[in-house]
Amino acid sequence: MKTIDILKLPLEKKMNGIFIKGDINDGEYKIWWADKPLSKLYIHCFYKDGALHGHWKRYSHEGKLINHVLYNHGYIINKYL
Repeated sequence: MKTIDILKLPLEKKMNGIFIKGDINDGEYKIWWADKPLSKLYIHCFYKDGALHGHWKRYSHEGKLINHVLYNHGYIINKYL
């Protein structure tokens, strides 16, 4: 599984979202806020077999966790926030 060094990526690429490990079939996905000089994480989630699987988290501009959902093969199992 290919791993990307996110520190070396330009902000424009991170704003559009990237797979840190793997791809849509089986991977870890992150997207960053676009309007900050030191951009903060916006969404962090995981995919398995092309569907959301595991934790899906969304963060505010300040970096506070505002949504946290647990998925199992695309189905919501639990909503924490």
